[in-house]
Amino acid sequence: MSRKAVVSILLILALLAGLVAGCGGGPAPQTGSSASAAETPESSGAAPGTEAPGTAAPGTPASAEPNPDLPTISWATAFHDSSVPEGALSADCVAFLRKRGDGKQEVFNVLREEIYANPPERLPRTHFFEQFMPQEMIDELLPVLDYAVVNSCSRFCLPASSVSYKMIRQASRYLSYSYDVNDKCRIDPLPVGTFTREEGTLSFLMISILGMENGGSVDHYRQGLAAAQAVVDAMPQGLDERGKMLYLYKYLCDNVRYNYGLYYEWNEASLLYDAMVLHSTVCAGYAEALFVLSSLAGIDGFILTGEVGALGEENDLHAWNVARIDGQYYEFDATWDEGLSPADYQYFGASEEFCAKYHTRLMRSFEQEVIPPRPENLLPETPDPEDSDDPVFAILWYFRLRNARDYNPKALFPYFGYGEDEILAGEPRDGWVRTKVPLEEFYSRLLMVLSEAQRAELFGDCLKDDGQGHVMYRVPEEELPLLRLVGAEENEDGSWTASLLEMRADGGTASLEMRITLQRYGGRWVVDAVE
Repeated sequence: MSRKAVVSILLILALLAGLVAGCGGGPAPQTGSSASAAETPESSGAAPGTEAPGTAAPGTPASAEPNPDLPTISWATAFHDSSVPEGALSADCVAFLRKRGDGKQEVFNVLREEIYANPPERLPRTHFFEQFMPQEMIDELLPVLDYAVVNSCSRFCLPASSVSYKMIRQASRYLSYSYDVNDKCRIDPLPVGTFTREEGTLSFLMISILGMENGGSVDHYRQGLAAAQAVVDAMPQGLDERGKMLYLYKYLCDNVRYNYGLYYEWNEASLLYDAMVLHSTVCAGYAEALFVLSSLAGIDGFILTGEVGALGEENDLHAWNVARIDGQYYEFDATWDEGLSPADYQYFGASEEFCAKYHTRLMRSFEQEVIPPRPENLLPETPDPEDSDDPVFAILWYFRLRNARDYNPKALFPYFGYGEDEILAGEPRDGWVRTKVPLEEFYSRLLMVLSEAQRAELFGDCLKDDGQGHVMYRVPEEELPLLRLVGAEENEDGSWTASLLEMRADGGTASLEMRITLQRYGGRWVVDAVE
């Protein structure tokens, strides 16, 4: 997986005309005004299906007794596994198998009528692919799969009624895309056999959920699911769908850092856990976390996978999201907006045309067949001047730097080409964070788009010398509203009018205008005054 190219104004001024992003998540700035990391709730000790989704299993749950008056098979037969605990399954139940973190297996029965009568209120599943499934599968199989996923069960066995092995095999792609678990979810059916007893004849099917086979990963998935639920529960009331999605997207961009290590070599790839608990993952983890968060919040969507790369560069593997907001589908790619202020998001609710302007995206053929159109952007596009000597270029970067100043001062440094190893030099003290960035050099780079007066006005109270010639930074005491530039027009007197969208904390927006005065400095346009 390629890494996100760090945005450098030096590079942009010399070589490029706009922001360049890659697949990965760059040396990520910690966000000063981010939401706090969600705590993982402790086990409630409740019976299966009644505990909060994602909480740790308290032990083998109480199991419904098999009905001797109905066709019955042993658990060993049901799961093709002689090592499972002793027990039996009758035709009125579903047997679930769950692997624990200590490697032990637990099996329990749940009455089918209880599963159908008490579906989870919120669960990590998309409804989009139901349009490709037979109705009997939606009615009979999906509620059982929902129960298995919410309770982190890797396998279950149920009587085959109107849902057959062939039907499940034919719909396996749609089922697998409906539930995304650890980047490798696959729903596999296996006939257990047809059994004739005095009580009657009945066939059973075992369903495996690949992605929950490892006990440690299952425990991690439950903890990640609990952390995701905690974030959704903390979401302000009264948000519309766009406000909810922005809140959840912002949570990930603020709190989750891209992992540049050999992620899949040393890690179990518990993607949801890594994103929601460890706060460090790769693009597939961002995608799974946003899928789960939005699903729990009642927003339908799914994960896209394929190859993607900056224009002119070799494509690499990538994962991102599609979600439906107010009846329209949009693309979301939190990996590439990590660490930025909401006013500067480029891939929140993007259209397929917008994404294609900056990256080639080659989705898997199956996804290309079923994905709905994404013709619009959820937020207005920001201007994209091709020439760094364009006055709009300076105006655009003025607002980006201003937003970073108030939202996440650490994000200022990657904009100018400084890497993670050059930024942090010690723990914060009295609200100030020391860096290894040379102060005078950094000030000179700010002057590429700001006048001396504007540099002092914007950064005078949040940047200073650490006594050794390096930058110290803090979040300023007076925070300015986050503003997204959506247009700029030159006035007759040579000044410019910037059309802006204020991004409010509740997800709302407001339009406003500001008058910008520019001057030439060092052969470039720089912002001199803002009214």
